[in-house]
Amino acid sequence: MFKTPDIPTDNLYKFISIFGLAIFSLSIYILVNNQQSFENSINNSNISHSKILLEKSQNDSKRIILDEKIEMRRIKIKVNYGIENTLKISESEYSKINNKEDFERDYEKLKEFELDNLLLGDTAFHTEKNLKKNQENIKVYTAIPILILSIIGIVLMVVGFSLWYYRTQKHYDKELRQ
Repeated sequence: MFKTPDIPTDNLYKFISIFGLAIFSLSIYILVNNQQSFENSINNSNISHSKILLEKSQNDSKRIILDEKIEMRRIKIKVNYGIENTLKISESEYSKINNKEDFERDYEKLKEFELDNLLLGDTAFHTEKNLKKNQENIKVYTAIPILILSIIGIVLMVVGFSLWYYRTQKHYDKELRQ
């Protein structure tokens, strides 16, 4: 059987320094591991960003078509029902309309077109905004814990080894010389 080496825990200072070394090694491992996953997430987000840009360009062409349909619907409402401002209809204008069912249908269609037109740009904009926010969060929230772990590990190593050397090892060396 393979026997693992024993960790020197006969002295508290050695244990602190070896624990600091383990923490530092862990932070290096996390750094290397996260770097690979970060590169993968960047590649995936670049692909997602390209898809969003494609969707945005398609939405822009759909928006142009919808704008034309909206304008045609407004012209139809102006001509057929004599209403200049199709966004707000006063009671007096509404009471002058002879065929209220056709008007209601045309007006609902106009509102539906306008709502579709508003929603087209929102999805791509919010998705792109969330994507950029996630990239910034990945950069910030992976670097800070690794940095903190590294600092803690280095401080524990230096303090542990120096305390061990000055408080224990120097006395052992002095006894061996005598």
